[in-house]
Amino acid sequence: MEVFLAFRDKRLSGIEGKLAGIESRLTIITWAVGIQASLTLVILGSMFAVWSRLADMGGQLATIARGVSH
Repeated sequence: MEVFLAFRDKRLSGIEGKLAGIESRLTIITWAVGIQASLTLVILGSMFAVWSRLADMGGQLATIARGVSH
């Protein structure tokens, strides 16, 4: 019986170690996904801001070009 209990305890401690490793990997993956999502939102927001400014400048340039051609 003692041999069985020792084997069981050894087996359970090995499983606990594997679960701890999986948990740490999931934590790292969670952080990586969160950082990636944040960076994507920042980049998209910056692009939209630049595009809106370029559109305004394009409209101003078109107005100037129409004024010069007339």
